Formats: sequence, structure tokens, C-alpha cells
Amino acid sequence: MKLPRLVALDLDDTLLSDNLEISDFTVAVIDFLAEVKGVHFALSSGRSYESLKPYIERLGFQKRSFFCICENGTKIIKTDTAALVEEYGLEFSVALEAYKTGLENGFTCQVYRDDYIIASAENPYSSDGRKLSGLKLKIENNFEELLKQNFLKLVFPGTPERISALEEIMRERIGDRATVFISKPFYLEVLPKDVDKGFALSRVAGFLNIPEEYVMAFGDAMNDLAMLRWAGQGVAMKNGVPEIIKTSKFSTDYTNNEDGVARYLKKIFNI
Repeated sequence: MKLPRLVALDLDDTLLSDNLEISDFTVAVIDFLAEVKGVHFALSSGRSYESLKPYIERLGFQKRSFFCICENGTKIIKTDTAALVEEYGLEFSVALEAYKTGLENGFTCQVYRDDYIIASAENPYSSDGRKLSGLKLKIENNFEELLKQNFLKLVFPGTPERISALEEIMRERIGDRATVFISKPFYLEVLPKDVDKGFALSRVAGFLNIPEEYVMAFGDAMNDLAMLRWAGQGVAMKNGVPEIIKTSKFSTDYTNNEDGVARYLKKIFNI
């Protein structure tokens, strides 16, 4: 195995414990690899940039010229300057059709802007989303008009069974014009066509002139699949969903609650 020069880190259920924390041990390992070994890191999450800020500071990335891949690959931001590098938005016509498809099937919809989750109506997952992301919730009654402001992605929350059914319908309607996938069991996401974490990671690697065989990525869920497939060294978390573990080249021996990422890096770098 070639030692990676760029490591992409999913957050929830990967780098973060179930308590949404990063341990001192993990911070120390990542800091050592960045400072002593010259490894580049990229946080890669479905979260918005605002929701990532506390973790950027926890890892000390605000002092380093690293990258954040936000909202499942639709936005890339520098960690030291907070400068926007690239972003990819949904076409209004696609967003509108996706929203109407969800509405027809009994789903609410939500988007993200600054430090807000903006939802078309209250839903059972709103409070969970607020706790997970640390963002504020706002209800928008005229959601169709709101969509004209060009958002990066749409999220439809629901039970796994209903979400799975909506995914099929959504793929039929707009699958040729958008990226449609289940990010977590309770969330269906609609992104711009051909945009995902894998695409964004390829862009970051290109900025750094690092070939994919020297790129490692850690993840646990289906929104990490493209990233794990693109990276020369895709690593599934021990606590990852079965398909992620099955399709990844490598996997950790420890879960997110056991510092799985840090222990894996410590082992391969022999530190």
C-alpha cells in the first residue's frame, strides 16, 4: 500500500463518535500526520459549511490550507480562508420537478443556507436535523418561490421504506438530469447531475496535483460510495452499512466510537 498524501474524512459515523465528538487521540494523530508527514486532509460531508466550522476548529484546520467538501460534494471551501473554491447548483427546473414529485408523494423538502435548514413544513425529522447539524430551522410556506434562489441540493426526509420508494420514483422522473441517492436511511437527496463526493474529491486532488492512488478516503454510508470508489484507497468503517463494506477496498478494525480512523492511519503510517 502506498502511503496517502491526501486523506478525505467523512464526519458523521466516521470521524465523529455517536456523541458527535472527535477524541483527543484522533486530533493528535491527524495533527501529527499533517505537521510531520505533510499529509493533506479534506473534510467531506453532507453537512453545510456552517455545520462543519466547529470541527474545522477542533482539528486546527483553520490554520492549514486544507479543503472542505460540503453538502455531499456540491461545494468546496478552503479551511484556512473560508474562501469558496467551487460550487455546483441545481437547475431551477430540476429542483422544482423534484420538489413537486416529493410533494405528490407526501414528502416535505428542505434546503440549506448559511446557518439555517429551510423546510417546506414541519416534519418528524426537523428536530433531529437541528441537533445533528447545529443549524437553526426555518419553515418556508412558499417553497416553490424559494427554489428560484438556486440551492445546491434538496433533501427529503422520511422512513427508510418510504424513502426507498421515493428514490425509485425520483430516478424515473429526473434521474437523467440529477444525482439521486439515499445519504442516510432517513434522507433522500437530489444533487446536480454527476456531482457527488467522488467528483468533489477528484477536484481537490487535482488542485493539489495528487494522483488518485495516493488518495485515501474514509466513509460509512451510501453518500460516501462514490468517494470510496474514486479514491485509490477507499476505507469503509467497521460500523459502515453492508454495501459500503462489501464494495470498499479496505476497512477499519474499529468503529467510529473506537477512533477507527485514527487507529487505521496510525497503523499504516507506523506511528
